[in-house]
Amino acid sequence: MSAKKPPQDTAASADSDDNADSFTGGLSLHYKLRIVKDEAFYGPGAHELLELTGTTGSLREACRQMGISYGKGRYMVSRIEKQLGRAIVRRRQGGKSGGSSVLTGDARKLMRTFEAFQAEASESLQGIFDKHFNPAYSILIDGIEWLAEFGNNNPDFLYTPLFEYIAGWLVLNNDEKAAALPVLRKVLIDAQDCDHTGTPWEKDWIKNGKVCRCPACNTARKCISYIENMATIL
Repeated sequence: MSAKKPPQDTAASADSDDNADSFTGGLSLHYKLRIVKDEAFYGPGAHELLELTGTTGSLREACRQMGISYGKGRYMVSRIEKQLGRAIVRRRQGGKSGGSSVLTGDARKLMRTFEAFQAEASESLQGIFDKHFNPAYSILIDGIEWLAEFGNNNPDFLYTPLFEYIAGWLVLNNDEKAAALPVLRKVLIDAQDCDHTGTPWEKDWIKNGKVCRCPACNTARKCISYIENMATIL
């Protein structure tokens, strides 16, 4: 099986009028997810209402903290219960305290499911956004994935600290990846300082001014350039 070729910078050859790089400065992704049945009934607002109800033990207090009327809060809960056909909030009668609001097991299951879905959707949507509006970031990911695959297939050819770091970097979420870019850049730069004296590549290495021109090093240099160009974008 032939080795996968290093990723190409396709954005560089695109027509300037169609190049998405012209849109990247300062753009970020903002969205709201809604769960719909007969109508939209659950999203960030309803989720926050249930969270606060569970924390405070009071639907009325949850509404107060959110800055909405108690009537609106009751309507939001009623809409969720109608669409799901299940009780979400139960009221317990009390004495002087006036009772409390208790989330049902179905409410807590709904909250856990929505949180897991939202986290996964956020990661996927951010990747799609970067692909279309931040192509340099998408190309960077392709380059790092190629280096990781190259390291797996050629363990003696890739600078070990680089291989170990990028393997861990790739499993981070998008926010963690962005925060770790300065370290990734440093590791990529350090990998360029390898001494090829006594290796089969020594002659070409010296001929190129002690700069390795192998596919792995060329890809690493491109990744460094992408990171530096993205400094004002991410």
